[in-house]
Amino acid sequence: MENSRQIMKTMRNERGYSMMQWLIFIIIGVTLYASYMVIPVFVTDYQLKRGLTQMAMDMANDLDTQNVYKRMSKKIYVKLGIDLTQEQLKLNHDGKKLTVDIEYEVTVDFLLYGPHTFRFKHHAEAFARRLMD
Repeated sequence: MENSRQIMKTMRNERGYSMMQWLIFIIIGVTLYASYMVIPVFVTDYQLKRGLTQMAMDMANDLDTQNVYKRMSKKIYVKLGIDLTQEQLKLNHDGKKLTVDIEYEVTVDFLLYGPHTFRFKHHAEAFARRLMD
């Protein structure tokens, strides 16, 4: 009788330990899945943020705002795959200074959670360099 109680107690302890292992396994799996879905979005945004000032400096001498918009949106789309509309990519060119404001959203569709929208906003300024005559 005493021996069967010890066996039952041992089985309950092992079952609890096994449930804890499964719980940890599920938490790690969910974390890895979420990271797999989210990290590329933030890496792309970081690349855009890092290159935005350089793009603005390269295009600050061009006085045609439509041409700057076309060139910048094409460059962003080709390099990063982000397709920006004119409402998302706002340019202000007042002769010497080019101001670029980007505001866009990326929706990630998680398997069980559903879609989640990440919003990004960036600002860059560049001054036109005088060209030598």
